[in-house]
Amino acid sequence: MESKKWYLSKTIWGAIVLLVGVIYNAVTGQMISQEEADQAIQLIITVIQGVIDFAGIALVVYGRITAKTAIAK
Repeated sequence: MESKKWYLSKTIWGAIVLLVGVIYNAVTGQMISQEEADQAIQLIITVIQGVIDFAGIALVVYGRITAKTAIAK
């Protein structure tokens, strides 16, 4: 089985969204639909992947700007 980081797991985020849904229901008396929960999970995963990608690009740019030596040929 292929492995992945915990924060990219739909199961983990599904559990978190479920918990938020239970709290939301307790406070407001309204339920979150399965479709809304699925959309929230997908949005969370997409945002996390975007942040990771952006951080990687920012690190590359920062590293090149602050480098003290040239890259050897």
